[in-house]
Amino acid sequence: MYTNTQKIIKNIAKDIELPYDLFLQESSRLFLETKIKKIRIGILEIAGKYGVSTISEFENLYRQGKIEESQTLDDYKRLDRLEYEKEKIEKLLQELKF
Repeated sequence: MYTNTQKIIKNIAKDIELPYDLFLQESSRLFLETKIKKIRIGILEIAGKYGVSTISEFENLYRQGKIEESQTLDDYKRLDRLEYEKEKIEKLLQELKF
């Protein structure tokens, strides 16, 4: 039994003459690519602010005493989370290619 959303998606796929599975795959790919672009923008904002490109480089700034943890912890946590989400989505995109 299909939910209302599934019926709508099936109708869209039918109207644009795409197999349902292909429509779902391409829609999922597009959604994930859009999401990863937003994540990359977030990473670039933080990275540019501190002159780093990875969470490891951010940690090096702490170790070298170039930045104070108390003033930058929120950005550190956000960068760490964004990198994790980026890796997760990249894996999902790889799975969709098969």
